[in-house]
Amino acid sequence: MKPVKSGDCTDHCAERLTVPSRDLAIVPADKCLDVSDNSSANGARAQIWTCTGAANQKWRLQF
Repeated sequence: MKPVKSGDCTDHCAERLTVPSRDLAIVPADKCLDVSDNSSANGARAQIWTCTGAANQKWRLQF
């Protein structure tokens, strides 16, 4: 598990996200943004984890 942290963008490929469906996948590492322990509580920890397609890796983006 790697905790998610903010930082300056450097346009490095490991900082890029793809949105193939509702998964936020990290390129090229085959990792996804994941909510720890499948929690829906406010303040739940987001982490980088192997993509599984589980509900805790599904996101809705609003622009």
